[in-house]
Order: sequence, then structure tokens, then C-alpha cells
Amino acid sequence: MPYTPKNAQELLQSLASRIVALTKLTDLAEGSVLRLIVESVAESLAGVELRLKRIRDSFYLDNPDLAGADLDERLGELPLGGVSRQGESAATGDVLSVTRVNAAAALTIPVGSLVGRHDDETLLYRVALNYTMGIGVTTLTNIQITALVLGSVGNAPSGTITQLVDMPSDLVGCTNVGPLINGVDEQPDDQARAMGISYLSSLARTLPEAQVYMAKSFVASDSTQVRFANVWEDPSRPAYGRLVVDDGTGLAGLKRAGAASSGIVPAAGQRIVWHEAPATVEIENISVTRGAATVVLSRATGDFVSIPERGLCYVAAGKLVSGDVWNITGYSVYTGILSELQSEVEGDPSDAARPGWRAATTRLQVMPPVVQIVGIGYTSVPVSGSDAATVSAAAKDALIAYLATLAPGAPLYVAQLYDAIMSTTDLLSIRFWMGGTSTPLDDVYPADDTVVRSDAANVNEV
Repeated sequence: MPYTPKNAQELLQSLASRIVALTKLTDLAEGSVLRLIVESVAESLAGVELRLKRIRDSFYLDNPDLAGADLDERLGELPLGGVSRQGESAATGDVLSVTRVNAAAALTIPVGSLVGRHDDETLLYRVALNYTMGIGVTTLTNIQITALVLGSVGNAPSGTITQLVDMPSDLVGCTNVGPLINGVDEQPDDQARAMGISYLSSLARTLPEAQVYMAKSFVASDSTQVRFANVWEDPSRPAYGRLVVDDGTGLAGLKRAGAASSGIVPAAGQRIVWHEAPATVEIENISVTRGAATVVLSRATGDFVSIPERGLCYVAAGKLVSGDVWNITGYSVYTGILSELQSEVEGDPSDAARPGWRAATTRLQVMPPVVQIVGIGYTSVPVSGSDAATVSAAAKDALIAYLATLAPGAPLYVAQLYDAIMSTTDLLSIRFWMGGTSTPLDDVYPADDTVVRSDAANVNEV
């Protein structure tokens, strides 16, 4: 229940009435000695009342006055070890483009290669995966990079990452064709309070609210975090759900080819075969060598059930016999924060500290959102005397950055887009069009597991 502290006047009236009722003292006129004593006591008690209210309110996470060190202390006192506000997160995105002149041979760009900015030599960016430029390929785009510095300071406007710091010598140039915008600073008080409330809802662990909290508070080994999370339960598949997460980029680049997996069926038979996890989709076929013959088991015909996020296939009885050699190839797996989040969901039966975040007999598959790319044309009018090209480029980056703030299922409202873009320096006015047309841009309403995004190739001045 709420606690309303009494003020000095209320306390004075209460004390005065008690003195008159319980004693023979009645001289409570203004300026009397008794009146001054009672007023002093009332003021002291009013201060105590206020302190009691502040102490009481400090235990309510929805109290807007709870902030800073007091908020951190309350978060740390929550049940089961409490929670800490999220720290800084590194900017990341598949925006880098590199070029070379000599394309006579294939060239590998190894993970960990470094590029830098021409406007700040202290800011470096690490290539997140291994990439290969094939024979004859002189330009490779959509290379994923991650800032080595945490926080929003690692965000980069388009065209600023142009320095080859530690890259293969055959490369002659690089640039970021789109902005890096998802590096965030330490969580502010309002978000930390909301996270604490979400944490209390997460103590049951297997509720959708708990799984959303886990995803938003998770920090990957490369210091990346997701900004959006949503649990989508498929009504056509009981006990199956998707944890759709995004950091503003769509996370499309976090996948690679899965390792080939094989084994020999023992004499006692075998009903479970395995592969690298988490696979991006169900395994469709298992190739089985049986003597001189090859048999293909098909998921579509019910030969097995695939659980891609756990790396397991449950084979129907009689489909594998002793001596069979089974092989699983030609699939993809998630990497980075998608893989690490899936591992957190599944937990570890041998480790009591990692009980997992899904209920028994259920599935929860961590997935990136479906990305709905929207083509947008715009016509910008700069303030008189400003550089039109600079203003246009800034407006383009701001547009892409705004779309990156939309969560899965969140509509793109054109009116809100106008509000966001008009804060661009030296921009007088702007109009938006459907990409490649003269039709005004309309609101976009995506599905629950879909995010609305755009990129440098699909946003153009007209």
C-alpha cells in the first residue's frame, strides 16, 4: 500500500491536540514557549517521515526516483543473486566492403583482421568471420565487423571505416557502405529499473517473460548483445516456440556451413544420430551406406524427426540396422550470439548452475528475425548555405539507423520516420517515396517474427 508522509503542520496539530487532551497545558498561542517546542518536534518528525518514505520507496523498482547507486544496490538484492545493469555493448554489422586489384587466385580474409577509421585512428574494427574472395572477384561486400571499443563511441557513419590496418596485403581499399549504429552505452536508470521488474518475472525461468529477459540481459563472448527479443509460439506445433532476437542488424551473417557428421550403427542398433548445433533449419536427409547400397532417410516421409537447435535426429524404428554408416552433410549452423543464446536456453544437465530456460518436453529455438527490406527514396532540402551532399548522406544514415530501432513485429510509421529524420543537422525538409517509384511511402506492418530494415543499397536520394 502507498505510504504518504505527514507534513510538519499535520504533526503539529496532532501533537497539540494530544497535549491539550492529556495535560493541563493550554498555552499553544503563536510565539509561546510550548508552541515553539511542539513546532520543533513536529519539524523533526516530518524529516523522519520523509526519510522513511524514501527508504520504503527505494524497495519499489517502479519508483522513478530510484536511481544510480541506490538502484544498483536494490538490483543486487533481488532473489537468487540479483541482477546487474547491462554494461556497454560493441557495435557490429555486416557493412564492410573490400576491394583488390589482383584477382588471379582466391584470397582468404581471416577472422580477426582489422580495419580502422580515417577520422579517428584509435577506433579499430575486427572482422568477425572468415571470408573468401574467389578467383576473379575484386570486390566483396557484407563483411561483418565488430568494434574493439565498447559503447556508442564505436558507432560509425557510412564511409568512415577506410583504413586497412591488419588485412591481407592484396587488398587495396575498404569502406563501410552503411552505418554501424548498434553500439550502446551502459544501461540508463529507466531501462535498469525495467530490467529488474522483468527479472522478477523471470524467476520461473520457463515463462515467455523469463526467456525474453534472459535474451536481453545476455552478453556474448564477443561483448555483443541483442536489443530486441520476442517469444513466438507456433499454434500449429504444440510445445514449440521461437525466441526471435535482433541487435538492429538482422543478424543475417551469423551462420556458416555445419561440419559433416557420421557414425557406424552398433550391433544393438541406434535410434539417435547427431550433428553440429544449432542448425539453422531441420535436417532434411540422412545418407546411409548399407553394404554396397546407399539409402536416403527423409524427414519429409517420417523416417526421422530433426531437432536442429540440439543437433539431434530421432530415427524411426527399423530405419537403421547394425553396420550402417550414416552421414549428415550440407546444412548450416548459427554462430556468435545466436549459438551462445541457444546453448544458454538448453542448459547443461551436468552443471547445476546452468539449468536452462525451457521447460521439459518443450522446444525453444533461437532464431534471427525475418528481415523485410524496404526500398525508400527520399528528396531532401538542406538549409541554405549548407552542403547538400553532406546533409543528404546524414539523412540517409539517420533513416537506416531509425529502422534499426524497430523491434520484431513493430510497424514502420511514416509520421514517426519524419520525426526521427528531421533532427538531422542542416536538414530543412524531406519527402519519402516507395523505392524506385513516385508513390509516397506508406506505413509498413510486418509479421510478428519480422523486422523492417533497409540498407545503403535500398535507400537513395531521388
